Amino acid sequence: MKKIICVLLLCMLFFGIIAKANFNIFNENGLRCLVPTGWTENTDDNTLEATTYTYGDEAMIQFYTKDLWEAVPDEVKEGAKRSDIDNSIFSKEDIADIIAVEGFEAESITMETFGEKEYFCAYVPLSGATEENASVTFMIHCENGYIYMISFFGNKYGDRYADFVEMLEGSLYTNTSYSPGSKLDKSNIKGFKSEPDFVWTYFAVTLLISAVVTIGIYTVPIVIYRYAIKKTTVERKKALLITVIYGIVAYIIMAIINYVIDGSAAGLSPCVIWSSVNYGILRGKKKKEEPLPEQPFDGEFPENNMF
Repeated sequence: MKKIICVLLLCMLFFGIIAKANFNIFNENGLRCLVPTGWTENTDDNTLEATTYTYGDEAMIQFYTKDLWEAVPDEVKEGAKRSDIDNSIFSKEDIADIIAVEGFEAESITMETFGEKEYFCAYVPLSGATEENASVTFMIHCENGYIYMISFFGNKYGDRYADFVEMLEGSLYTNTSYSPGSKLDKSNIKGFKSEPDFVWTYFAVTLLISAVVTIGIYTVPIVIYRYAIKKTTVERKKALLITVIYGIVAYIIMAIINYVIDGSAAGLSPCVIWSSVNYGILRGKKKKEEPLPEQPFDGEFPENNMF
């Protein structure tokens, strides 16, 4: 039983790492975001100043950041400071002008809050788009001399927009307490975590979830059948049949879960490895009872001997 547990733990760690190590991190000009699983960075077009992530042909997210303070002439900087440049210097009309430069006309501009940060939210429906409800949503935030524009292209009422909102809710702005010539004061940033903690916390949570789901689907039913229902070993042919049939069923279940979560396909390798573990569980034998120690013959028979 100890060997089985060790194999389970090793497989859990290995396949959890493989399954959940594919997240992306955007980190520029003090904005740090975890891009949800399933989104991939588009590096084909290097002419854009924005960083682009796509979800197949379904949706797109773009990050654009700029240091406005560095663009201010030195003579204008006299008597001013970097922290003066924030959301308060913009009006909704200014945001409309920024959107117009991008070639869009905003239908509405509102103020929205995500992750305790306020954004100008500019909504642009795309009437000529091929897909129904296709639109562009611009989220613009300015603080400490930096402007951040995070744009979503796709269906605002679909699952991918939920990814976009989740990313905004978890975003970190690490330049809040920055001033020239001083170090970043992390204590003033609510919920701030250093990059290693930020990444590994996410990694640990997703790894744990992956492990629970994987073991729960691939092996727990086999363990229940073997130790709670059957309560003994299973003959070789029957164990092989159960392993193959349940392996197929478990793979289909995992494929459905992966597709629903992020549109990805389930790997065959975990199915093969866990099926091997399941076969070992079904065929595992109980410990043999140790024979009683032999009593040395002292040359005398018991009194009640029949002879």
